[in-house]
Amino acid sequence: MTTVDGISAHSSTRVPRVGQLLSKDFVLLDVAAKSIDRVCELLVERLVHEGVVPSGKAPDLLERILARERAAPTAIGLSAACPHAFVDYLDQQISARVVNSPHFQLKKGPAYHLDLLIVGVLTGLCSLLGWPWLVAATVRSLNHVSALSTTHAEDSPTGPRVVAEGVIENRLTGLGIHLLIGASIFFVPLLAMVPMACLYGIFLYMGIASLAGNQLAQRVTLWARDPSLYPPMHFLRRICSNLLSDSSQAVENPRD
Repeated sequence: MTTVDGISAHSSTRVPRVGQLLSKDFVLLDVAAKSIDRVCELLVERLVHEGVVPSGKAPDLLERILARERAAPTAIGLSAACPHAFVDYLDQQISARVVNSPHFQLKKGPAYHLDLLIVGVLTGLCSLLGWPWLVAATVRSLNHVSALSTTHAEDSPTGPRVVAEGVIENRLTGLGIHLLIGASIFFVPLLAMVPMACLYGIFLYMGIASLAGNQLAQRVTLWARDPSLYPPMHFLRRICSNLLSDSSQAVENPRD
């Protein structure tokens, strides 16, 4: 007996290799479908037509695929999964840019192109083997660098602020973090006892706590302030004061 995506099939049904799945016989092009559900139906019909999945197992396979899509969609809107590659590019580059911020005063220079090249090679390899894609995790990477930073407090016109003196750059902490992440598979029974509300609460707290030093949040709050009370922030020096005053007045006195 063999298995195709968790569905039993007769031993006479040959499971295709990766190279065969990439052939034109197994790739749907110019699909005229109005929903992801219809795309999944066409995919199952093609697998049945090519003899990969027995016709009697098609409903079960379609139900499993749709359940997988509802749990963790592999599409954006009504489009195919290909745009996810662009999302990974943004996630990787944004994470690299935030971590390599001059604020942390890193000694080792950034390697944006090299990192992106390695991520691209790994993404292609993982796609062929059916493994999950690997990209930089923005929140975890930023917290990792912040935890390794040596800081001191200094007074400023806007109040005390934390200034980074440097970062203890090493490979040991990154290796240890990912070893612990891999070891978490042995604690699945214990992790399953944690309510989902607690996990959502952690993400909510992390989001709210990060607003304190977020420039977007700081700029939005300027709309509710009088221009004469603007704090001496560096990005305000690059904007004409008349423009800021006009924007505040437009918010306070919107036109009909």
